This record gives sequence, C-alpha cells and structure tokens, in this order.
Amino acid sequence: MHFVGTTVPVAGAIIADQVEVFAASSSGDAMIPQAAVVVGYGDSWVAGDVGTSLERESFLTQLEAELPDATIINEGIPGGDVFDLLANFDTAVVPHSPTHVIVCTGTNDAYSPSSGTFDPTAIEGFTLAMLQLISRITGIGARPIILGVPALAEADGAFAAWEMNARAMKYSRNLYLMLSSAGDPRGGWSNSPTLSQYIIGRPASAVGAVNGKTLGEDAIESSRSTTGAAGHAYFYNPNGTVGMISTSGSATSYLTSSDESLKDFDGLYDPVAAIDIIRADPVRVFTWKVDGTAAVGWGAQTSYSVSTDLAVPGEGLIGDENFRPWGVDQGKRTPYLWAALSWALDQIDKLESRVAALERDNPE
Repeated sequence: MHFVGTTVPVAGAIIADQVEVFAASSSGDAMIPQAAVVVGYGDSWVAGDVGTSLERESFLTQLEAELPDATIINEGIPGGDVFDLLANFDTAVVPHSPTHVIVCTGTNDAYSPSSGTFDPTAIEGFTLAMLQLISRITGIGARPIILGVPALAEADGAFAAWEMNARAMKYSRNLYLMLSSAGDPRGGWSNSPTLSQYIIGRPASAVGAVNGKTLGEDAIESSRSTTGAAGHAYFYNPNGTVGMISTSGSATSYLTSSDESLKDFDGLYDPVAAIDIIRADPVRVFTWKVDGTAAVGWGAQTSYSVSTDLAVPGEGLIGDENFRPWGVDQGKRTPYLWAALSWALDQIDKLESRVAALERDNPE
C-alpha cells in the first residue's frame, strides 16, 4: 500500500490525499507467525526518531506488541537509502538468522535520487537495487516483506512536496510491476537502453574513490572507497555465504568458503593418491576448434572420469538449443598438487640427507 496524507494541525486530523493498494490477501492469515525472528530493515521509518518527536516512533514498537513471542530486531539506518541497505546487509541482517525481513525504504531515495535523470534512470536503479536486496534476503532463507515507499511530508499540496510524493509513488509502482511480471522480474527491462550503461547508486571509480557499481555494455565495474579488505561480490545458496570477491591493497581475492568451524577434519590426504590423480590426468597440448588457437590444459570429461571434483558436467551436444559445455575449475587441482608437492619435498629432504651422509662417510 502507498498512502499520502495531509496533517491538519488545528484539527489534529489527517486527510487522505492519495491511497494506492497494490495487493492484499483475502485469507486473513498472518504474514508473520508468533514465534518468528523478524529484522526491520530500512531508513528512519524503521529506526524511529522519538528524540525528535514521539510521533516518529518506529513501527516495530507496535509490531512487538502484536507479536509478544517473536524476536523483533531493529536494524534501521537513519538517513539511509536502498544502496546503504545493500552495502550493510551482511553485517546488519545476516548475523541475526531472521525468518522474516521487513524492508521499508525509499524516502531518502526520493529526496536524493541516485541519478540526475530521475525517469527512467533513478527509477530503474532503485528497482534493481530492491530486487537485489530481495534476492539477498531469500538467499539466507528468510521471507521478505516489502512495504511500499512511504509517503513524504507535505503541507497544503506544496509543489516541492508533491514532487517528492510523485517520486515515491513511481518507485513503488515500478517495483510492484517488476515483482509481478511473469518470469524474471527484471525481464521488463530487457529492451531498456538505460541499462546498457547503468550505475547502481554511485558510479564505479577507476581509482577506488567511491563505493560504486556500474553495469556497462562491455564490463561490470566495482569500486570501494578503502584500500583495506572490502567485498565486491557475494555468492549465496541455502547453506549461506559460499564465496566472495574482495580487494585489499593492490590485490584481488576470489574466495570460496573454507571456515574450519564448518568442517570436520579426518586426517591428512594420502599424497600417493594425489600423485595417482595427477598422473591420470596429465596436462595436454590442444587447439580450440573455433579459431585454432593453441593452448595447454585439460579436457573436462577426462578430468571428471579421474575425480568428479575436477570438472562440472555440461548439458546437451554442440548445436543443441540447451547446450552447455563441460567446464573445469583449475583451483580444484591445488589440494592434490599441494599434497603431492609436500610428499616430494619430504623425499628430497631425505635424499639430500642420504647424499650428505654418503659424502661424509666417503670423502674424496
């Protein structure tokens, strides 16, 4: 629902200037069960500001009264926009392991759009960021509850205020249309020239001066405002965070989850088995059929027959509509190389000791 009202100071009443209902359930079932872990995530509408006025109490206060058995967590960011919510998601939301995440944002996006071109650039940017946020929420197994962009303050229909409300309304309507479209909710943008070079929040900087993302025709650019360790991309599945791309100093790290607390170790890997795998899947010389380019490497099917973790099966045959070629992750070979090399180094040390002993016992 999107609601715009005018407060009448003398009467202490509210005039409903504009009400839009996008969707409502007729079942009467509660969206949130009594025993739930709920994170409220958004701007000052979530955070509240009772220090300024008692009327600016967070709506989560009332939710706590309605759901006494639920755990209600306030992670509102005063003054924050949807891009701030994305940037802080891993530290503000993920640690709580919520069952539900209520998102209420857009006010600050309406006051300060991400682009000087509001329609369509800022509108599509807000919607894309919201879709990403929803994906992040579902990626940790939580149910997203999205409140339409709240109405903004206005007095006597002043033009400036109505312009802000018009922006909020457009944000809400576009997000609703994208969420309700068939198939990929972003499919409605497939013909949008704006997205051929779209900036998420702020443009990426070649010198890393800003936290920004740029989706271009020929590249995806990402920059951070720190030379310390900082994430650029995060990957999730039902198990949680499974990988990320981060930068630090002048280097880039491509990380897969390897936290020891997630593993049960069972001794050292047999180096002889590692050597057998290496010998069974030797490096070969080949040329790419598409252009005859020479290269060295492996064939995924052969690698998979040696050890299934060395390759990922494809689908179909060349020429099929659903053809997806087999692939290899060369990093998967590292543990075998490490085990074999460790064994080889031990053998070298032993041989060097034997040679030294022979030379000592048989001087020239």
